[in-house]
Amino acid sequence: MPGICNNGTTNCAGGAIVCSQTTLPQVEACNGLDDNCNGVTDDGLGSTTCGLGVCAHVQQNCVGGVPRTCNPFQGASLEVCNDGLDNDCDGSTDCADSNCSASPFCLLPLENCGNGVDDDGDGLIDCFDANCAFDPLCMGGVENCTNGIDDDGDLLIDCADSNCSMDPACAGFEVCNDGIDNDGDGFIDCMDGACQADSRCTPFSSPGGSIPGQLCPTWLPAPCNIGRTAQVTLTCKPIDLSCY
Repeated sequence: MPGICNNGTTNCAGGAIVCSQTTLPQVEACNGLDDNCNGVTDDGLGSTTCGLGVCAHVQQNCVGGVPRTCNPFQGASLEVCNDGLDNDCDGSTDCADSNCSASPFCLLPLENCGNGVDDDGDGLIDCFDANCAFDPLCMGGVENCTNGIDDDGDLLIDCADSNCSMDPACAGFEVCNDGIDNDGDGFIDCMDGACQADSRCTPFSSPGGSIPGQLCPTWLPAPCNIGRTAQVTLTCKPIDLSCY
């Protein structure tokens, strides 16, 4: 028989031939032996998963006949405050880690992941910034600005998505809801003729009727939003999009 088991020996006892098997199969242990006599050494002892961040890994419970314990800090290092990784394996990444509270990267404003602006000054905007990797707005993926697909799941495609406002492929393309004059013609968002057909822009209504060529954003507060008629004559100011 394989492993620690044997085929036994025959002996004459009391006038009869008796087979004595001195070693029977045992529960498998991590000792470099085939304890259960199935022909495989140290089998079925499993593995353990542990660790956070860069330390997340799977440890075999038995290696070379020696029991192993999963170390949750295996591979840990000092937290790097701008790489999008949990380097010290404490469950917090970059500026969310208290160890980064004095880092220059974290003294800048935090990245707002849906405003089309490089808030933290690292040259990366919204979902293109590693700091936004776990923001719900970016969990659907990063917008590819030239493939005709809504990659990040925000219902805006390519250059119509504010995440693409700084992409070279979108230069000169007016984004209709980011408060920026993207195409440099002096008109912003719904004030730009390029946005007149955009679903986010609706004709401005006042007692004097619609103002030709001027549209109010749907997200402005009353009395500028959809379906509201102003009680006084209002004009949309083309620079700051406020109404008075």
